[in-house]
Amino acid sequence: MLNSLNDLQSMLSKKGGVAQPNRFNVLFTPPKSNILKNPIRALTNVITSGASVFNAVHDPREVSILCDTAALPGRSLFTFEHGDVGQQTKYAYTFSDGELRMTFLLTNDYSIKHMFDDWLELIINTDTYVAKYKNEYTADVIIQQLNKVNIPVYAVKLINAFPTSIDAIVLDNSAENSVQKVSVTFAFDKYVKEDLIDTIKSSAASINTVSTVI
Repeated sequence: MLNSLNDLQSMLSKKGGVAQPNRFNVLFTPPKSNILKNPIRALTNVITSGASVFNAVHDPREVSILCDTAALPGRSLFTFEHGDVGQQTKYAYTFSDGELRMTFLLTNDYSIKHMFDDWLELIINTDTYVAKYKNEYTADVIIQQLNKVNIPVYAVKLINAFPTSIDAIVLDNSAENSVQKVSVTFAFDKYVKEDLIDTIKSSAASINTVSTVI
């Protein structure tokens, strides 16, 4: 037990302070990337919003910048009880990482919404009801907790992640000063922790990948 407030302050100082939930980074590149966005969509965006033609090239950092909320995944162990005599004892036999939810800010070109719509369409064609093979629609997702100088202090990689649902977006006449957002739920095979070197490599690989809305 700590003896005084000074002890707490000393310990926190040695460990760089407390972690802050608003300092995080999310990186991923959707599958089946192209160099240019949908040309009709890009042209429409230029005409309606005055966006630069260079906006037709998708910047992978948009995902990180526009991610409003995310979560580091949890993990649950499944157990069974066994004991011949007396008290039953629990034994673990497998685990589950569940699903994970993220919320993204929407810009006036709805680029993030288009990206996830197209990703879902890639998974299952809504006209033919034909599903792709899993290795054709998954992507690794990196989630990093950052410190005050933006160095990752804890990072995980979601292996073979893909969106399973996109929440409805509410349109409201009374919400004049609100910011529009969209929430997306991801499934994934499992998560693995990344050390500092691995997560820096993963970040660089994601940023250097020229990706676009499918």
